[in-house]
Amino acid sequence: MLEVVTLGQARFNCPGVAADERGVAMGRRILCLFADLQRALGFIRALSRAGALKDVLGTLELEEVTAPSGLREVAASFDVAGSYQADGAAAAARAQAGVVYTGTVRHFLPYRDSSRPLGMDVQDASLLSTQEKGYALYQDAGLDRRVPGQRLDVRDLLLRMTPVPLRPKELRDQRPEALFVRVPRGVLPRVQSYLWRRRVDADLSVVRPAQGSLFAGAASEIGILRCRDLPAGALTLLEGTPGVEVYVPALENVLVQRGWRHPVALDGCAALFPRDEVVLFAAGRKTVERVAGPLQPVALDDVMDVSLRQASGAPIPVASLLAAQDVAHLGVEVRLVSDPDARGNAEAAIIPASRLPELLAMVHVLPMALWQGSEVALASPWTVVLAPAGVRAMPLGHALAAIHPRVFLPLGMRFSPRLDGELLSEHFSLGSNDHLVFFPPPEVAPPFAISRGAFVSLSRAAVHPEDITAALDTVNLLPGLNTAGEPVVYHPSGGALKRWDGQKALPPPSGERQG
Repeated sequence: MLEVVTLGQARFNCPGVAADERGVAMGRRILCLFADLQRALGFIRALSRAGALKDVLGTLELEEVTAPSGLREVAASFDVAGSYQADGAAAAARAQAGVVYTGTVRHFLPYRDSSRPLGMDVQDASLLSTQEKGYALYQDAGLDRRVPGQRLDVRDLLLRMTPVPLRPKELRDQRPEALFVRVPRGVLPRVQSYLWRRRVDADLSVVRPAQGSLFAGAASEIGILRCRDLPAGALTLLEGTPGVEVYVPALENVLVQRGWRHPVALDGCAALFPRDEVVLFAAGRKTVERVAGPLQPVALDDVMDVSLRQASGAPIPVASLLAAQDVAHLGVEVRLVSDPDARGNAEAAIIPASRLPELLAMVHVLPMALWQGSEVALASPWTVVLAPAGVRAMPLGHALAAIHPRVFLPLGMRFSPRLDGELLSEHFSLGSNDHLVFFPPPEVAPPFAISRGAFVSLSRAAVHPEDITAALDTVNLLPGLNTAGEPVVYHPSGGALKRWDGQKALPPPSGERQG
């Protein structure tokens, strides 16, 4: 199926194949087949060591291919400028037991070897494959085919390669212009101070590694110190400090931990590492870190603290840390004051018990919502009516607003300072179901607490008065309150709650229980 190319041959049957300046049959691309990925990576490593990888990197394609028998191989293909460039690539591929072809997009012939120095050509154009997909490989035994499969990313493969240790001589001969020291945020101040005291020419960049997973959480900040004249003793100390790692730049934005090297000569792969990212090959931790780049260094001298002095020359006193004290209360006096922003609706009413017959006489003409939704309790000498829907048409008594589900104040008044619900319950020692009622002026009397169980339906009480009269003794005075004389509510700190009629309250009597 194939014939040997002769010197000076000008016409070829295989499409895309022509003679170069040396008369060698050459196509635009070289195709190398390898048995597995490891051999293909070995081919790339050999090209990088020879300095040829950067010449083919722009057109290099790695992909899995499948033979008609089902055998899977790895194909590496790229453009070449002639047989001089192709000879080096062919030698590197054959060292990895690869098979080398030359041709165009679909048709490929075996590349030249020592037995056929000018290459091969197809004997007859009628033998050419008509298949439009895949690679047609022409051999002495006949036509072979490969169907392309998954494309392999060269950059991803480089990031997944594990660095290899340097030989002792390689480590001694390593003379980088600068070393990069990766320092965790927790020990960064001490490392900065150490290098600054040693007068090392260094600068600092604070970065955050890229988040590998949304479930991993944000990565901690790290410091990257670039040191240009790091002494040998300081280098040994830094490498022996847990968490601190020293890196050597393989590229401007690619760092490899000192004592290791990347299997591929990365100086030929600069195009695969954009400048907006810095890659750290941490060989000791067997991981790769990526941070946003380029680094924005700040001189180490500019991040160290400086000493300040007063105008007189005396040192500025150092701030001392004071121990915080537990604040139980500040002793603020709580008062009942008028509230100009109070709403006009109320949820309860307090009526003198002497006017209870009037209430019972008019319940049947009350609005339906107030008649069916209200509850009443007797707290002699007072009657308390609860109306969650709002008291809008109660001609008797005084309206009360609920500032808390269980605390009722005269409409238009509030506490000063304002008290939240939890503080109200604690300040007035409310039980689990107690309701606290404050009187409106001028009928000033001590506030009292009444149990929620003392309330019955207003509509039922109007028909069965015995249900309401049975609750005459259910009222409980709020613990800690004066029940005679000046109406004063005492705060636990000893401060007195001002009378809501505007008069000054008396100080708490000695021995009086405070609430």
